[in-house]
Amino acid sequence: MAVNLDELPLPDELPVIPDGWRYESLADLVEERGVSYGIVQPGSETSDGVPIVRVNNIRNGRIDTKDMLKVTADIEAKFQRSRLRGGEVLLTLVGTLGEVAIVPDNLRGWNVARAVGVIPVRKDPGSLWVSICLRSAFIQHCIRTWATTTVQATFNLRDLAKLPIPIPPTATREAIAAVLGALDDKIELNRRMNATLEAMARALFQSWFVDFLPVRANMDRSTQTGDPVRAKLDLPARSAQAGGRQPAGLDPATAALFPEHL
Repeated sequence: MAVNLDELPLPDELPVIPDGWRYESLADLVEERGVSYGIVQPGSETSDGVPIVRVNNIRNGRIDTKDMLKVTADIEAKFQRSRLRGGEVLLTLVGTLGEVAIVPDNLRGWNVARAVGVIPVRKDPGSLWVSICLRSAFIQHCIRTWATTTVQATFNLRDLAKLPIPIPPTATREAIAAVLGALDDKIELNRRMNATLEAMARALFQSWFVDFLPVRANMDRSTQTGDPVRAKLDLPARSAQAGGRQPAGLDPATAALFPEHL
């Protein structure tokens, strides 16, 4: 069913879409179980419980699983409707509004917090397309405009179901989704590479300038060989003969640049 524009508090003009496209309400694009939100009162955290996705876990189109709250199985069982099966679109509804992510299959059986909406999108048009639309400037504007802000920003499920989603012909939709999906994957790869490089830089700084491992290695060589000058000039041999330790990944020429005492 096409969205009834007269029932929505939309801006004066909807974005113009090409011929052959149409707008449909989000409610008409989901599976029979419909949209839902998650666990209202998670209770005390338990180390062996069921992980739930919270607002802080959803950033830049991804779900960060490093800091997950876990609830008891009894509490989770009361919210089977929001139990994740993999492939759903998640949307943050409270506080930080409008963050979007698709649930990977490895999170099957997890659940979500009250502040997260679960959108089980049908195969046609598919979760990727709906997630792309939800991140668009127009839909983000609708979310912020329709949200209530009495205590903190909150986007209601009733309004979520009314969001107008542009639907192009299948071939066009698949082509657009493929390009944007590839770009998202590249962005995520670059983010992970940057995170790895930053971690390496922090570890190197800790090793060199906090723990002073290269200096301590030179101190060991100097003490064990009894000849600090020759220890530096013939670093590899001296290190092997005297058993002096050398920080992993530090070549002899670089190690020789460090002093032999603190």
